[in-house]
Amino acid sequence: SVHNNNNNNSNSSKAAAAAAANATARFATKAAAAGAEIPTPVPGLLPRFPEPNAGGLLRFLDYVGTVAFASSGALTASAAGMDALGCGIVGTITAVGGGTVRDFLLGVRGPCFWMAEAEYLYMCIATTAATFFLWPNISQSQMNPTAEAVIETGDFLGLGAFCVIGAHNGVRAGVPLVAAAICGMATATFGGVIRDTLCKRPVRILHSHQELYATCALVGATSYLASRGAGLPTALNIFVGMGAAFALRYASMNYGLRLPTLSSSKRNLTVEPISVKKP
Repeated sequence: SVHNNNNNNSNSSKAAAAAAANATARFATKAAAAGAEIPTPVPGLLPRFPEPNAGGLLRFLDYVGTVAFASSGALTASAAGMDALGCGIVGTITAVGGGTVRDFLLGVRGPCFWMAEAEYLYMCIATTAATFFLWPNISQSQMNPTAEAVIETGDFLGLGAFCVIGAHNGVRAGVPLVAAAICGMATATFGGVIRDTLCKRPVRILHSHQELYATCALVGATSYLASRGAGLPTALNIFVGMGAAFALRYASMNYGLRLPTLSSSKRNLTVEPISVKKP
């Protein structure tokens, strides 16, 4: 049966490749007939599943980040008093919400990525369920510091992976580089924006009561795009983008880096009514 499944997967892959080639050929024919310049398609960055190469490592880190985001989202929902279903929904939204917003903004046709690649849903469901039912015991045990460190490390890795993946999706969609950088930031952070909104908390990335987060994703995405624009190898582009996000995130966590805000005296401005003197 395994051999048959492999054959089926191989046949499906060949059929998908043939369909893509036919679509490209039809587009090229129409464009040539219209006298238009044919754009060079941007290749994908990730394989379908983790592999022993740079793209495969990025896919693996994408999975790690998905699990970490789902777990932290479930914990936040639990702290807000939500039940098992609420924790599952909020955890899943935290993990895949950023990519969903990105695909919506890019006008991606067809089902969203987590519908086409159902393993993301399976990871979110399993992670949120395990977090909901096991965390009360873990938090009261000696494993609590280790568990928190694991989630924090996964969040750290996911931030770097998500911002690179989001930026590359923007490039593939043909949007301007500044929009591609925003796609990277959105992929890494907008799931948390929705989480905080549903849990009625101040949106983390919009306030400076915690260290830098969205800024790290934006810097990582921008660094990836700059490296890619310089013509560097794909593996090095991934390393540069994730490394920049990691470095700034590490510095912000250890040195308390935050974006500036208006001082309290400047926030409490009052607008005086305009008085008009009578002639």
